[in-house]
Amino acid sequence: MKGVFVHQQLEYRLEMPKEPIVQGDALPTTLAIKNHSSSPQKLDSAILQICCAATKDLKAKTDSFETVSTATLDLPAELAAQGQAVSQWEFVLDKNCCISDKSQTLYFRYGSSAGMAAQLPLTVLPHPHIEGIVRILESFFQFVPKGQKTSKGWVEVKLKPAASPRFSMVNELKLGFRFEGEELVLRFNFNVKKFETEDSAVKIGKGKTEFETRLHPARYLLAGQHLNQEVIEAELEKALKEVATGLS
Repeated sequence: MKGVFVHQQLEYRLEMPKEPIVQGDALPTTLAIKNHSSSPQKLDSAILQICCAATKDLKAKTDSFETVSTATLDLPAELAAQGQAVSQWEFVLDKNCCISDKSQTLYFRYGSSAGMAAQLPLTVLPHPHIEGIVRILESFFQFVPKGQKTSKGWVEVKLKPAASPRFSMVNELKLGFRFEGEELVLRFNFNVKKFETEDSAVKIGKGKTEFETRLHPARYLLAGQHLNQEVIEAELEKALKEVATGLS
């Protein structure tokens, strides 16, 4: 991905070759600054950052953002007329960083801290282990993904069960994922049907079933960081039994 921004005769050219981007990725970046003026320009206010902001604020180009990481730029204090300087930096995303969704995203902010700065949005996908577990839920248990977002440090995936007697009491599953140390924590939040008695009549209301499962890499990963599908299926089966009807 590339971005170009010009402010007060200084051209900022940002390049980051890695795509797609997932949580925990290392992002090698290059920032080149060219002075198009006929006189020297100071570079002491040049910045390169990764920030997080609400999508609506990013589109409106407001200053409502959270700085996630700032590069240490190796640049001269001053750039000669028609001169150019280049600095490289590798950002490393946290494994729990926010993913790109309808409400928020990560983006590069580059330019001048004393003046104008450009915004280059990043499309960040969930960690590969998260996407692999969701695929197992989809292919083996027929739960259909209906959306995903970041919520309070968790990746939350919304899934709908297939129309089967076994999960006839389940309206929806919100499955949260978060890395804590070496462990991957799965937070199951089932929205379920609940029978209620009112005035001698039985009605179907809504209830919740919530619990967490912690997976250590020694159990759920094989060599080469591949998911141990057998272990994942067993853990998901154990969780789904909490809301299954027993019917097939």
